[in-house]
Amino acid sequence: MRSVVLVLSAAIALCGIGTASAVEKPGSPQDQFGNAIGDTGLCYLDYRLWAETDPARPGRIAVHVQPLGVQGGATGSSAECKQWVTVRWSRATDNLLDGVRIGEHNVFLRATGAPGEVISLDLATGPGVVGISAFVPGLVGITGWNGGHPPMIMHDVP
Repeated sequence: MRSVVLVLSAAIALCGIGTASAVEKPGSPQDQFGNAIGDTGLCYLDYRLWAETDPARPGRIAVHVQPLGVQGGATGSSAECKQWVTVRWSRATDNLLDGVRIGEHNVFLRATGAPGEVISLDLATGPGVVGISAFVPGLVGITGWNGGHPPMIMHDVP
């Protein structure tokens, strides 16, 4: 696995990004599934979002995004579908959208007929409940519409 270290802000400290093979992770109650319109506007890609914490690493959370497959669009094609998706994490309140944003990171998803590469983010969030969402930023910014179903999860970070 390769890692790239990014400085998100002084408050967040360091965030590591890595990739792994398309090894399937067993489903869990924390898995959330979403889809997004592809960059051509002619297909949708399905993807999965999940998070894990390690008690040996307090104040950190690993967030994973994996493309799962393609829904044919206007052309009925099941070929490759790709899109940039923003993973955003916030300090959670009663409503995920009302939380104080801690950070965000763009990931590029490339879907085909089989599950694709897992993209992992190692985030320094501090302890407490964190809300995590994944969405297509350009469509939300211009139209207020995600172009699909955006997954959202809440996770308690030790």
